[in-house]
Amino acid sequence: MRTATLTGTVQLPADRTALHSSRYVTTAAIAALPFVLAIIGLQSGFSGHDAWYSEEDGLAENLQVVFLLIGSIAAIIVARRRARDGERLLPPLYVGLAVALFFVAGEEISWGQRLLGIETPPAIAATNVQGELNLHNSFLLTPVFSLAQLVLGGGIMLAALIPWGAFLSETFDALRQALVPGPALAPYFGMSAAWRLYRYDFLRPGTPSWVGEMSEVPELILYLGLCLFTLDQVRRVRRTPH
Repeated sequence: MRTATLTGTVQLPADRTALHSSRYVTTAAIAALPFVLAIIGLQSGFSGHDAWYSEEDGLAENLQVVFLLIGSIAAIIVARRRARDGERLLPPLYVGLAVALFFVAGEEISWGQRLLGIETPPAIAATNVQGELNLHNSFLLTPVFSLAQLVLGGGIMLAALIPWGAFLSETFDALRQALVPGPALAPYFGMSAAWRLYRYDFLRPGTPSWVGEMSEVPELILYLGLCLFTLDQVRRVRRTPH
């Protein structure tokens, strides 16, 4: 099989051709997955069967916690491996990422409040949109978390799509690859930003209630993207020779 290069075409061995084809299929599947998850959410909402998927304590929210915890563990693995290799910049950044992912996982389940049947003190319930023991639903911080979802989602999407390798040196591009997701993960972050933008500008009175519950789906997609990013980093550090 011949494959195109910047300077012409070359003959690839059969095993390399199969490997390249497999990578293309995997990349395409990863890039398509957020759209599949979004379509499932929309279809379940339009059909009136969204409770199992996108409502509070539904499948989407439970999977969010799973992906966040996997991502947190993966980030710790990356931090330890890079620290063991003598790196100074990336290990603390990955420790910070692990802590952040664990914190968000705790927030998503209100730190086990519903699982343990803990009552919210009245003073705290009065300051929380959902009357729960968490920060991201507090009246003070909800706008901050919403804005962060928009800005970070959109920013990471753009960073993932920029062809950095065309103008960065090899050293800086290696650092970029350790910090910025690849193009296949751009939809995971872009969809989160697009949903938040929709909530800001297009949600109107009279919108079906299930549309509001759909927030769990973009969050699921975002956290899955972060999980896939950290798992890819684990693959990278294990592949790097000592």
